[in-house]
Amino acid sequence: MFPDGEGVNRRIGFSDLTSEGQAYLKKQKQLALLNFANPAIFMINRINIRPDFSFIAFLQYSPVHFGNDIAVFVPLKIKSVNQLIAVHSYSNRDKKFPEVQYGIYNISPFQNKRLELGGSVNLWVQPLNQGFFYQSGKAGGALELRSDLYLGGGLSVNLTAGYKTAGWMIGNPYLDQKANLRVGVSYDLRD
Repeated sequence: MFPDGEGVNRRIGFSDLTSEGQAYLKKQKQLALLNFANPAIFMINRINIRPDFSFIAFLQYSPVHFGNDIAVFVPLKIKSVNQLIAVHSYSNRDKKFPEVQYGIYNISPFQNKRLELGGSVNLWVQPLNQGFFYQSGKAGGALELRSDLYLGGGLSVNLTAGYKTAGWMIGNPYLDQKANLRVGVSYDLRD
């Protein structure tokens, strides 16, 4: 019962956990430090190898409902094409599951560069039923296509269409399979 009141005390403090639970929580706390392995923290936003090739790499830790996601992101630019390659490692209590991600952005099919296209694809294996204790995984993925139309003066409109299978995906609030359509307006201050 909740002390000095009605109802059930559902709060669980660190000292209420088993030694195994405490060790798991300490490990997650240490893994969160991976987010500091990011050159952008030190104002390094791009490493130029050649005039037509640049990249950067960083790590990201995300706690998720079935454990965690540790990813290596590598945004790169080859000629004028922006790309993203990422490798994720999903972990629950005892097992790791992979994801690969590829995106291509700012492709201009016309000479005037008013229209830019892009898209991304994610392929993953995640714990069955999104469970913390499950040993087997389930394959899934996501596909997203985006178009940006520049109206001038830094103003643009965009349309994004996507579909994902059941599973967790960073930046997407849905665990079930879901199709989505987003329309947006953006303003670039640099123009």
